Amino acid sequence: TGNLVSSEVASLDHEITELLKMTTHVILDFAGVDYMASAGIRVLLSTKNKLVASNGKLTIYHANDVVQNVLDMTGISAFIEMID
Repeated sequence: TGNLVSSEVASLDHEITELLKMTTHVILDFAGVDYMASAGIRVLLSTKNKLVASNGKLTIYHANDVVQNVLDMTGISAFIEMID
């Protein structure tokens, strides 16, 4: 379990940046994410924008209800594939 907050986002952003050098389909498993702050939202938006530029895709698996609500309220779930 964890929170996707400012202190964790730098590491995630770095890992995604490295991953984008090898693929255009990023899959994030949010099973252990209990909370997501605005910093996490920024990483998702940045990742999505980078993937759009390369005709790629971002998928999020296992978002709990709290995280799903944040993604829904911010509109992110409308353009990122969400899978239970």
